[in-house]
Amino acid sequence: MSLGDYVRYLRAMKGGPDYRIIEAATGVPCRTMREIEQRYRRVGENDEDLQKLADYFGVPVEELTWRREKWRKLLSEALYTAQTEGRPIRLILRDGPTFEGRVLWWDLGATELELSDEGGRVVVQRHAVDDWTL
Repeated sequence: MSLGDYVRYLRAMKGGPDYRIIEAATGVPCRTMREIEQRYRRVGENDEDLQKLADYFGVPVEELTWRREKWRKLLSEALYTAQTEGRPIRLILRDGPTFEGRVLWWDLGATELELSDEGGRVVVQRHAVDDWTL
């Protein structure tokens, strides 16, 4: 899950405060929040801002910092590579399950895997993917 997707999830879990409320509570500018949530590339360069957001949302700052390296386009690249090269991909979901298999199709919202172990199929929504490996 990208940093932006995770921050959006944390906002939802906190009742959906808007950017102005977060800015008033943390000092993190609204434009920074917009950039974090809406960019498809690496964002969140300012560790001080990430620490403030981590404190506000009650999570370890590491939960934010490692996600800088998992921006949305990288998942697209991994799915594309797995599909075109016929390699299995492992998708680790935010709530715990892990699925590994061959990519049958993917788009910006979901992907379908033919599972390696069970021989079945599963459709996974991209926003649920916390991490992945090829």
